[in-house]
Amino acid sequence: MENLVIELQEFLKNSEDLDDDIILDSKKPKYLECFDTFDVDGDSSIILIRKEMKDDDSDDLNGSVSTRRSSVRESMSEFDLSGAPLKTDMNETLLAFNTSMIQKDTVDEHVPLSQIQARSILSYACLHLRPTNTLWVLMEPCGQHEMMIGCSVDNSIITRHMLQLRDGDTSVEEMLDIHRNCVSPNSKVDTEVMCDFTVNQLGTRDSAAHDYNVGKITIQVFWKEPSFKIPITNCSIKMDLHGTAGLQGSSVQFLWEQLELLHSYFELLSSWNDSQSYPHSEQQKSVMLPHKSSNTASGASLSEKITKTLNFSYDWYSGKNNEQTLSSVLEELKSGESHYADVTDRIWLILTECTTHLELVNNMAFLLQDVKKVSANTYMSADNHTWLGKAITAVKNDPTANPLLLCKPLQLLIEIGLLKLRRDYITIFTDTFLAKKESLEVPSPPSFTSLGGQSWSEAVSSCLCWMSKIHAALELMCVAHSNLLVKKATIVSLTRQILEKYVGPNSPVESFTWLKNNPNLYLSAKVDRQSSNIPQDPKYDKWMMKLTTTEGNQYVETKFLRTSDSMFPASVLYMNAKTDCFNNTTTCLENANYTFSQMISISTSMGKLL
Repeated sequence: MENLVIELQEFLKNSEDLDDDIILDSKKPKYLECFDTFDVDGDSSIILIRKEMKDDDSDDLNGSVSTRRSSVRESMSEFDLSGAPLKTDMNETLLAFNTSMIQKDTVDEHVPLSQIQARSILSYACLHLRPTNTLWVLMEPCGQHEMMIGCSVDNSIITRHMLQLRDGDTSVEEMLDIHRNCVSPNSKVDTEVMCDFTVNQLGTRDSAAHDYNVGKITIQVFWKEPSFKIPITNCSIKMDLHGTAGLQGSSVQFLWEQLELLHSYFELLSSWNDSQSYPHSEQQKSVMLPHKSSNTASGASLSEKITKTLNFSYDWYSGKNNEQTLSSVLEELKSGESHYADVTDRIWLILTECTTHLELVNNMAFLLQDVKKVSANTYMSADNHTWLGKAITAVKNDPTANPLLLCKPLQLLIEIGLLKLRRDYITIFTDTFLAKKESLEVPSPPSFTSLGGQSWSEAVSSCLCWMSKIHAALELMCVAHSNLLVKKATIVSLTRQILEKYVGPNSPVESFTWLKNNPNLYLSAKVDRQSSNIPQDPKYDKWMMKLTTTEGNQYVETKFLRTSDSMFPASVLYMNAKTDCFNNTTTCLENANYTFSQMISISTSMGKLL
């Protein structure tokens, strides 16, 4: 493609009839990418010829039209193109002619060439340069509302492309007629239809969960019959879930904060062990610890909270076998009153409020002294193999005992935190009946009392990695659960697919640090039509129909696209609206619910196409 670009630049440079501000782009803009839904394996490498908007270009549009975001573009209020453009991820490299290299581009800065210039360039390229990558030229809309023309040559096959803006009221029957006019009568026409829309049009499962929702769900539906409505049967559905780990407002943010504390404690302890510089008693007051905010409303000191926790009655503990909602489980865990919590789980929530290392040391010492005075039945789970749990049990069984804690206080805190969070994550999935424990890939609870040195660090690191994976899965699961009005079986199926991706052997999550640096989560899931509760006629974000015909040496493909939000350059939309509506531009644009466009590609071969 490099030679083609050089030859094109040479042609543009030597042509007296062309403007000197023409630009060559090397990547598809959004208004071409939106036609690629059916071409998953298509080549995104193209050459786009256009011009760049100058400051004085926007003056021609200022004040001409007042329009809403739903019709053309929010940034086109009164067609003032100096405002904020439509967000785009087009960080493309520009192959610029007679201009400096531009690293960032926005759609609203794309300006079309005149029709004469566009056809002149395309004619020369097709005859003399024979581009293998599709060459597109953005041009001023003409009588047929053509806004782009293009061509490509593959050996003996020449393909012509044309992109048009159309009337939004065009019916499916009229679309079929448009395609048939390009082929022989009675030719076979193959049809593919798709639509996508945002999930909030389906409603929410419960308002409390939705208040915390920080994710997004889009649904794509594919079918074969030409229609705007989704058929009840004979369609396939793909659901795209988007979430973010650790984002403020998530319903599992409280778990993320505890996981982050655990990681910070482990990093701090590891650095001390590596440098053999564990703070001595005189330094401990000045060593600040990561901590969670204390509940100032209660007004209780940490020692008072410890005493209250040790006196908590666990007689009612018996486990729960009935199914619970996700919201109720999360609220219970957030309150710190989980029915699975043992004494060290509750102690963890208290000790994470310690702001200095000395405060942690003093409160742990107070804890072991206070245990001797407590007469209540202090519950300790059978899988609690932490050093602190062992010390509490020893003191409880023998008040005269004075166990010597060989472990560092920060190490004790990490152990009980790992045990608590491990239990919390398992509880969320199993108590809601969304997944069985076996599908969570849960590592065995570490027996910290039998580990030391490097083996202890490896066990902690492994637990943190698993928790990072399960948390990523949980974030996406909450997005699905809080937004979808679907059957329980569908949520269970989605949970299984989420766990396979983020907790399974091919999980992309490598560690907590990796997840923190790569917080964006995504899953493309398949769902069943009968259980998806998808309406037949939703408000589309995008609807597209592709019609194809192959006969003899010719292949014709027509794509019709309706989008709720236009992705085309504002200058082209304005020119097209001005041509269509003359003095009634404002009314014309404001009444448009969708932007409707059409792309026709005709491939002709010297021989017969297969």
